[in-house]
Amino acid sequence: MATENIELRPGVANLIRHAKDNNLEIAFVTSTTEANINAVFLAIKDQIKRSDFSFIGNDKMVSKLKPNPDIYLKALSELNLDAKDCIAIEDTEISMKSALAASIQCIAFPGEFAQDNNFTGAAHLTENLNIDIFTDSINELVKNKKTCPDIFINCSYPRSKDWPDNNFKSIKLNNYKENIDLHLNSYIWTTRLILEK
Repeated sequence: MATENIELRPGVANLIRHAKDNNLEIAFVTSTTEANINAVFLAIKDQIKRSDFSFIGNDKMVSKLKPNPDIYLKALSELNLDAKDCIAIEDTEISMKSALAASIQCIAFPGEFAQDNNFTGAAHLTENLNIDIFTDSINELVKNKKTCPDIFINCSYPRSKDWPDNNFKSIKLNNYKENIDLHLNSYIWTTRLILEK
């Protein structure tokens, strides 16, 4: 593989570009060897660069490999992120289980050799990554009241004296929608899609 030029799978390049344009953290959460990681980057040439990622894992970082959640927990710790504010993309059942065990919702994007894997538990199963998939996943979380879109509220809602106890979760959705234009930021594209659905 290291000597072969491999094309990225459908939607990957656009998704990474969109995340970078909106200042979203991207992590390569793998527990494979450094040699395999080097081979991947060599094979995809300049389609994706190491510098595109805020975190790149490897098997030396954790004592238990996937499907254990250790490498995902390591990434969350290194990037200072909450699991509820993240979405994983995995191409095998084993890797999906790792993300779910870390309480991170997962989009299944099966590879050629994982078509017969059981992806029960994934938020979505797709053959082509696109932004709508991620919006749908966030909408589902909000609808089921599993979480509050804190990452968007923190960046979009104006910090003024009139909101109770400075508690983001106490903000009414309509008030949030009315004030959303006061603070423009990198997450507003997703917030608008959530509120206007």
